Amino acid sequence: MNILEFFLKNKKVKDITESSYIRVSDSCDGFNMMLIASDFMSGNSTLFVVLPTLYLAQRYYDEIVRIIYYDDVLFFPA
Repeated sequence: MNILEFFLKNKKVKDITESSYIRVSDSCDGFNMMLIASDFMSGNSTLFVVLPTLYLAQRYYDEIVRIIYYDDVLFFPA
């Protein structure tokens, strides 16, 4: 089982990804990236992630395309 499969099977993560609105604060970027990927992989609709800086947005993009297929991730710089 890889880490993404673990996230998808975890009850607490499922509860979060099945809600209609997600807001996460005070967590590390790695967790946030896995949560975004898990939510996408669980079959929910399109996700739109807004980050405060271009640097952070690029970092998230670079890491998320390592988790899920790069054609499924779009990057819109400022």
